[in-house]
Amino acid sequence: MRERKADPAMYARVFDNGEGAVILEDLTRRFGGALFVKGGEEGRRETDWRLGRREVLDHILRMVNQAAGVEEPEEDSPA
Repeated sequence: MRERKADPAMYARVFDNGEGAVILEDLTRRFGGALFVKGGEEGRRETDWRLGRREVLDHILRMVNQAAGVEEPEEDSPA
């Protein structure tokens, strides 16, 4: 059996409406908060942990946006 690869359209179908949209809102509330923590080494560890958790949410949002035709800003572009 051939392995299927998730594409942006699949992410959009799952997360862009109905229950999927409710789940995405919940994930955003849970994992989309402040990322950076002060406090030396412990703050650095907490920041790294939060960045790791956030990467999953960012991936979902990138895929949904890509399906909608939203282009990502270039990494080197000023914000």
